Amino acid sequence: MSSAVDTLAKIDLYCQWEGAIRPEFLMRLARARGLPEGEDLAILRAKLRLEKAEQLPDLQAYVRQLFQSEQDVEDAARDLAETLIAETVVHVEIFVDPTAWSHLNLDPVQLFEAMDRGLMGAVTEVDDVFLSWVFVPVLRRDLSEGDATALVTALIAGEIERLRGIAVSDQGEATQNAAHLKAALDVARQASLGIVVCGGDFAGQASVAEALALGASRLVGAVAALKDANLVLQLRAHRTPVVVLPSWQLLTGAARTMASHPLRKFKEAGIFTVIGSGWPQWLGTSMTGELEQMALHHHWRLDDMRNASSRAIEAAFMEPNLRFHLSRRIEVWRHRPLAGPPNKSDNWSL
Repeated sequence: MSSAVDTLAKIDLYCQWEGAIRPEFLMRLARARGLPEGEDLAILRAKLRLEKAEQLPDLQAYVRQLFQSEQDVEDAARDLAETLIAETVVHVEIFVDPTAWSHLNLDPVQLFEAMDRGLMGAVTEVDDVFLSWVFVPVLRRDLSEGDATALVTALIAGEIERLRGIAVSDQGEATQNAAHLKAALDVARQASLGIVVCGGDFAGQASVAEALALGASRLVGAVAALKDANLVLQLRAHRTPVVVLPSWQLLTGAARTMASHPLRKFKEAGIFTVIGSGWPQWLGTSMTGELEQMALHHHWRLDDMRNASSRAIEAAFMEPNLRFHLSRRIEVWRHRPLAGPPNKSDNWSL
């Protein structure tokens, strides 16, 4: 199955920026900063290994402090794009908290422009559909109403070409709700941006209800919804996509085992589900790895994985013409053996 998954077109709808950057790239930055882990990749990999949820803020802070310039951001984005292209990821949605990068003296628009230049630098004219990307800036729950609204307003005014959504973080969700962010989300919605709300794995059904009240066009996590028939009914009725993160949810205990991961219960309940990678480098996985886990533990066949890609295309924040081309290509692959990567001589350009 592995070789087939390797060449299957994959769509990642929840890729966290810091946790997706390769340790090999970060080692170069660590070496330039004179840090001892910059001399040994095994030591750096161990340092970046995410083994419990409580480590997340420390890992994020460590990675951020390695970056000292706009060029570092651009180079990291290029390295990330090359990694995803090699993995046959055709569309990725990158989540990043722009306020956490203020030490670079870049405003949020400049940060995303640097990332965009790096990603673009890895894509050739022939390969352009093999890495379509959008940015989804993250609002922390501890932002004030005014700061959150000002940030969203500035991002929209900056006319970032691939700005497609705004996300509400789940960090600290157990102690602080997100009701005060509604004004900022209303500004985003008026600009036709999608709303992603992360949470519901740990804070209970109330956090899922809150996400729906905020007008979420997509949820991340939301395992607690399975305990409330009314929430299940709402998710099913509105066909609200739920992004599951198998490796992360196994780590945090939201899933006891990969075989008992609630993805099966979501599907049995008729809830629209897709898969994301989360923090792939820190979890030692990738989109390919997440799909392989489903194949191994949930007895997915190749057609199940193609269906997963089709659902992700439908749920993605992407341009209609790209959605059409990718959907059509998935259907072409569905009716022929997947012995190798798609023919790049086909007309993929938009």
